[in-house]
Amino acid sequence: MRTCTICGNSEESERNRLQADEVNPEIFIHWKCQLTPEYQNWFKSKCKNDPLYNRYWDMMTMGKPTICKQCNEHQVISPKAVGMGAGSWELHCTKCHRLTPNSLNGYKDAATYQQLSQLREDFLRSHDLESITEVIASLADALETESSPQNCRCGGRFSIKAKPRCVKCDEILVDSYFHISFKPGVLVNA
Repeated sequence: MRTCTICGNSEESERNRLQADEVNPEIFIHWKCQLTPEYQNWFKSKCKNDPLYNRYWDMMTMGKPTICKQCNEHQVISPKAVGMGAGSWELHCTKCHRLTPNSLNGYKDAATYQQLSQLREDFLRSHDLESITEVIASLADALETESSPQNCRCGGRFSIKAKPRCVKCDEILVDSYFHISFKPGVLVNA
């Protein structure tokens, strides 16, 4: 029987369902319990004591402030294809910080989009990290063979294998295929 990790109760109602935890599907929490100080304390403790749990939520933070290690430029990163952007997978340039205005559409290419989403989940959970680069490269090659790769005005190509780059110096900002980077107010589209 499923029980809430916070209150220890197994009762559910239409307005207070037990929901599986994003990181550990064996943990259940009532919707209403997620609004309590007890949940906040549990969550903070879980992040502090479980590095994989902390990694997942850190990497899923929308608009997470970050600083370029090369030039100290302040900007933010967000996971791709979540929230309001859940239907599209943004493509970075292989040489600069720009994003293509023509992202991978999750409705037109559902199989690739689903595969990328699963790879992101594996990345966030630190599952099989070594093979992710190979799979991304293979997917990118297949996509670029099917359609001509779009070129950026800097001479680079927009690709799913391009990582987010700093808006100031164009160095790789975060070692992830699954995030976008931007600075509010700075144009990132080609």
